[in-house]
Amino acid sequence: MSSMDTFFQLASNSLKECSTQLQPLLQKLGVATGSRKQKVFMEPHGEFAMPSKEDAPLLGKAVAGVSEFDTSETPEMQQEKRRMFEEQAERLEFGSLKQGWSQRRGTKLTGSQTSFDMFFAVVLVLNAIKLGVDVTLAPPRMSDLSARSFQSPGMAWFMLEALFALTFTAELFLRAIFKYQVEVMEEHELFLCVVPKIASTLTFNQTLDIVKYSWRLFTDKLFLFDVVTVLVSLLDSFVLRFAGNQTPALKLVGLFRLLRLVRLLHLIKDLSRLVNGFVGNIRFICRSVCMMAIFIYANAILMVEFVGRSVDTQADENIQAKWGNIPSSMLSLLTMSTFSSWSLRVAEVSAYPSLAIEFCIFPGMLNLVTGVMVQTAFSFLKDAVCSVA
Repeated sequence: MSSMDTFFQLASNSLKECSTQLQPLLQKLGVATGSRKQKVFMEPHGEFAMPSKEDAPLLGKAVAGVSEFDTSETPEMQQEKRRMFEEQAERLEFGSLKQGWSQRRGTKLTGSQTSFDMFFAVVLVLNAIKLGVDVTLAPPRMSDLSARSFQSPGMAWFMLEALFALTFTAELFLRAIFKYQVEVMEEHELFLCVVPKIASTLTFNQTLDIVKYSWRLFTDKLFLFDVVTVLVSLLDSFVLRFAGNQTPALKLVGLFRLLRLVRLLHLIKDLSRLVNGFVGNIRFICRSVCMMAIFIYANAILMVEFVGRSVDTQADENIQAKWGNIPSSMLSLLTMSTFSSWSLRVAEVSAYPSLAIEFCIFPGMLNLVTGVMVQTAFSFLKDAVCSVA
């Protein structure tokens, strides 16, 4: 017979003979009289429940009550029973302390993670401002030998760019160390908001463990995105800046660093919700665009047939440029839908009074299509909320 079965047998025998002093405790423990399969002090997942502080005194009364009222058992059985009850009381007290520690540690961890992210978010914004100034002022590149002098503005600009690149590179390593510190060592403390505590006392074995543990980071898509942008930043700062004439493709590689601003969407909840809403409804948005394109395409065919191919407009280059073919007609109708140059488009076809009906129906139908799309979007949102509820 196992120790757990022995415990339940002793508890079942004692519950039958205990007085009303034990009833509040028995109701709280949820132990039914005569049931040996009931789990005492256990939650559905097998963890000890987190009771209130008054559970330990109640267990003390239970032990005293069992000793007082259960006189039919031998002293050895009573001693074993008392020991089991005392173990349960110790587990209850330890569970309460453990829950408090977990809550405090979770609060501190959230604060540390927030300060870590916000520091590098500020650096990210400063880097974006620097890129804008870089495009505006166009400082000399390091391929110019005169720019390599320490007194030249080009060298100062290069050192600032290198500082940002090395800062973002250090962020990746600090993020790996911080993740290891939190998940393995259960330590959340940071120095100066960015440096994990163990970074100042790293041993060789800890460094190897961090390297082995870092593969977990590559399951995070946001971390992979950071790795790519950092590699591009290092390439542009230390390789492309020393190159000669740059092609548009190489310039585009340098501007790829602006994609790091996507990290701000992860930190600002409102922006994150907007992006998540857009991504979640991308299929509906594509269908809406297709519907509007079909509607404009049908009207463009009508305009080409009645205006572009008319005998009276064959010699008019302006009419042919706007309404001579389907692509140009679709572009003209699209600009009309935004009421941009509306009067000019109407003046071009004013010689055809029969098209007055078309110019009255087109904006009305376009607004109707937009209204239907908005109503459909709200209905989808309502259905999604109802399904979640």
